[in-house]
Amino acid sequence: MLNMVRSSYYYKEGVNLQKQKEEADLRDRIEKIVVEYERYGYRRATAALQREGLKVNHKRVQRIMQEEELICMSRKGNPYDNAQAESFMKTLKNEEVYLWDYKTFEDVKKRIPYFIEEVYNEKRLHSALGYCPPNEYESLVARNENRNRQTQLTSEVLCV
Repeated sequence: MLNMVRSSYYYKEGVNLQKQKEEADLRDRIEKIVVEYERYGYRRATAALQREGLKVNHKRVQRIMQEEELICMSRKGNPYDNAQAESFMKTLKNEEVYLWDYKTFEDVKKRIPYFIEEVYNEKRLHSALGYCPPNEYESLVARNENRNRQTQLTSEVLCV
């Protein structure tokens, strides 16, 4: 008896390299599809690949998209999977929709953008942002980043 693992008997040199290249090419193609069509999940990406003539299983596309973090795997009907969006929708409903008596869809189209831009982003205090409105918080963060860059540049000049 030979003291060899049975799988080594069937090993063919170069096959693994070819599979790795095919996998990398598929990853690149999936990434291009997702960049072009941001809202595509694994099912639409699979359909797009199949339309291009590639023979690919949706489970393989899903696995690759998960590994590359190209999709969010939230469960159907679970609000905790997308808590930030759910929180925003709750705020929108409670602080805008339920308080106004919209007569037409045109009223909605005028009011909702106003609420988001003028109230939610400019005036409403957000506890997660240290009780600042989002626009104010973003400007504070940008100012701090500029200060940090200037400090780094100064220290680099001093170190040289």
